[in-house]
Amino acid sequence: MSTEQQLVVIEAMEQRVLFDASQLTESIVSKTLPASITNAKLTHATVTVQVTNNSGATQTGPFRTGIFAANGTLDINSGEFLILGAKQEPASFALKDGQSKRIAVPVTIKPGELALGTDTLFGVVADPSSAYSQSVAGPTLTVTKAPGPLFSDTILTATPVYV
Repeated sequence: MSTEQQLVVIEAMEQRVLFDASQLTESIVSKTLPASITNAKLTHATVTVQVTNNSGATQTGPFRTGIFAANGTLDINSGEFLILGAKQEPASFALKDGQSKRIAVPVTIKPGELALGTDTLFGVVADPSSAYSQSVAGPTLTVTKAPGPLFSDTILTATPVYV
């Protein structure tokens, strides 16, 4: 039995981790959504979320950015929120430590989808393992009742006309 020695070279590699959304911070930086909408109109808009990596390593991999509406605070475990829009980023996405990127998320609000009142918008990032992080409270959105038909207390009468 022979014992040969082999030379092994070990080199340092760049520190990388699969995407871990819990290591990020988000903030809503702009929106085309008006401050107030009616409950009877289809609304399309864009909300831009700035995602910042403060994890100490490059974050790579797919993730999803969403815009959530909640009445006051957002508690994802409660299920008391509505997802207004989401955008999927590809597996090739990379965010270096300390780097920020702005992600424009398309938003669609269907008639009657939100209750009357004021909701707060939040940016949420989730990764494939269901880890997530959410922004602090963002701008608010007020939903008002659409004006209904106007009725008059005047009674209209018609006299038949024979020709």
